[in-house]
Amino acid sequence: MKDDGDIISRAAVENERIRLHTILDQLPEGVLITEVSTGSISYANVAASKLLDIPLSNLIGTTLRYPQPAHDGISLQSYHLNPWQFVAIQALYRETVISQETLITRPDGSTIIALTSSTPLWIEQGMMTEAVVVFQDITAHKKLKQQKSEFLWMANHELRTPITIIQGFAEILQIEGEKH
Repeated sequence: MKDDGDIISRAAVENERIRLHTILDQLPEGVLITEVSTGSISYANVAASKLLDIPLSNLIGTTLRYPQPAHDGISLQSYHLNPWQFVAIQALYRETVISQETLITRPDGSTIIALTSSTPLWIEQGMMTEAVVVFQDITAHKKLKQQKSEFLWMANHELRTPITIIQGFAEILQIEGEKH
């Protein structure tokens, strides 16, 4: 027979689980969680699906270590291996990756630049159970930085020509002034 405390405790745990999933699902960053025992993705939020341009149903359950047959003929393995998968695999092998710029090629061939981090997740007994990957699309930021750099280079180049001409005329005037 279950006591009321046990039922309340289970309800509290379930409420907390739902709350955490709600938080993760609303993050603008992509989040993937992979199981250490199988290497398969056990959780992916909506942002991960959008950033990778892969349906959630194709992400969840896909293994990052071994080929996995797909029920519908489409699996993550039908896409070529992407650097974000290596970042996830590094976490599965107990490595932490912090803020690594990663070029991600989507299934349609388009690319994005993501800032990617991953880490193993440990339980209290010191056992690694999962790995988490978090990534943020920084493509627009990188393009803006590139445009700024190109503008500064062009402005510098364009300003050099008039300054060179003015310096040339100043030297001519100086030479002419010394003659008189």
